[in-house]
Amino acid sequence: MVDFLFKKENLKKGVFFYFSGTGNTEYVSRKYKELFKKKNISVDLKIISDIFITPSLSDYDFVIVGCPVYSFNPPLFVLEFLKILPVVEKKPFFVFATCEKTVGATFFSIKNILTSKNYDYRGSYKYLMPSNCNGLFGKEEISEDKIKEIISKTDLKIEKDFKNIIDDNKEEVKNFIFLIWGYLIIYKFFNKFYIKKHKWNFDSKKCIQCGLCERICPTNNIILKKKKNQLKFSNNCVLCTRCYNFCPTGAIYYKSSKNKSSKRYDFFKNNFKK
Repeated sequence: MVDFLFKKENLKKGVFFYFSGTGNTEYVSRKYKELFKKKNISVDLKIISDIFITPSLSDYDFVIVGCPVYSFNPPLFVLEFLKILPVVEKKPFFVFATCEKTVGATFFSIKNILTSKNYDYRGSYKYLMPSNCNGLFGKEEISEDKIKEIISKTDLKIEKDFKNIIDDNKEEVKNFIFLIWGYLIIYKFFNKFYIKKHKWNFDSKKCIQCGLCERICPTNNIILKKKKNQLKFSNNCVLCTRCYNFCPTGAIYYKSSKNKSSKRYDFFKNNFKK
């Protein structure tokens, strides 16, 4: 039964809090914004990495959270952001994630944080998108035709899921609890040890000192030192892979990867030129 809070006529304005590493999640967010607009429902898109104070939600009737899956969970700073959201009184929320295969513990983690603040969980949605981490693991390159095919299938699923949201047909991606805990253990190891040990590097002969990587890094992890012809990578990396994938000369590579020339995933690169 649809409760009063979620009647379609009560949905006038919503907010999308999202983070997108190389454009997959932003693409899905914008597709949803277009579909809501057709229903005369206004949506504000808010990039999580650009928010530095606790946002007010008083003007919004519902909330959607979108993020990529990094090692079976959201990026750490996304979870930290959700923890500072205000406590509400049964404000509906949805969550979606973009990934290559599995969402892991992503929905479990987000749902636990927001339901503890009295948000009203209305569904979770998974979208399979092209992988952006070829350079980390030396994977085979994916053709542009294949990328378009994957995105085309996602477009169809977004329209189907949007109808379910509007009709309040709650959809939920579930995992067995023992798998959830396994995913969380891997995620903890990934953030505490793997990222700290394996860092990005750059080829000084290829680097043209354009500074794009520094400007688009969502965690301010990169510092360009032009006088020394250097890039410095700090310890704030979340492996979003923007710097690697969008470097115009392919100068950046991952230290643990044997293949410095792996295919870059730059399908949405024009959205990140600053």
